[in-house]
Amino acid sequence: MINKPYIKNSILIGIPTIISALGIIMGLDILSNYKNSIIIITVILLFIFIVFLLYYSKQEHDLRIEIDKMKSSISSMGKVLGINSKTVISIVGLLENWNRDISRIANDIVKTGSANETDWNYEKICTDICISCKDAIVKFTEVDDETDISVSLIKYYRKDNIEYIKMMAHSSPQTAKPDVYDQEELLSECKYQYARIIRDRKRDIFVLEDTSKIMQIFYKKKPETDLSKYSQYIAIPVICSSNKFLGVLQVTTKHNYKIMNTDVELEKFSETYLTPFIELLILVEKIKKGLFVKPM
Repeated sequence: MINKPYIKNSILIGIPTIISALGIIMGLDILSNYKNSIIIITVILLFIFIVFLLYYSKQEHDLRIEIDKMKSSISSMGKVLGINSKTVISIVGLLENWNRDISRIANDIVKTGSANETDWNYEKICTDICISCKDAIVKFTEVDDETDISVSLIKYYRKDNIEYIKMMAHSSPQTAKPDVYDQEELLSECKYQYARIIRDRKRDIFVLEDTSKIMQIFYKKKPETDLSKYSQYIAIPVICSSNKFLGVLQVTTKHNYKIMNTDVELEKFSETYLTPFIELLILVEKIKKGLFVKPM
């Protein structure tokens, strides 16, 4: 009842008006005998006014908090819908391309009895997945400058029973790819974080939420290497259903580019929104092996 606008206005405007009138009345000689009574009434009214003022202030404060919460929720929902929409569109686009490639391969098998490996460009397809993953993150963060974020795939494989790794896919243009891109390295000798994850067969998502954590963990290849430019890092192991390690999908941001604020939020984000791209990488690997398997 007291929250109705006309009652609120009557109290907040009426009481100060009455107090002002009482102040004038106190100055009249004719009412000098009632001065103490008028003072008591004034104090009571002032007390009532303060109580109601605090009450309505709290009501407005609580209302502002609720409005801010609603705005935050709407903004978060918008981001979630944005990244989900972007992810679905990206996956549909990738699958359409794969469908055409597989159709060409099927025709080759029918005509020649074998598949043409150039029809299934494994490295290009993995690069397309990295680019799609980056685009989805950019859609979520709504940061215009996407040059400060990169997504890459580090592939793990064996040759002659020796373990190797290679960054075989990257979301940046050729001129902006890191020095380690397309460089084969012995797993046992590589000092980068993704190599540690593969060596230790870590299955959990690994995140670093700020520059200080990155500077403690990252390998500094050269004395002049500036690790302070990095702001966040995500590494997700790529493991197939048979528990075989295929590699690591990693996300790196620079120059205060933030995806989420805390390590818990960053890990939850990765688990929720980046897992579909891990599944795509596993699917691509299976298609490759299924198409080009050599019969014994």
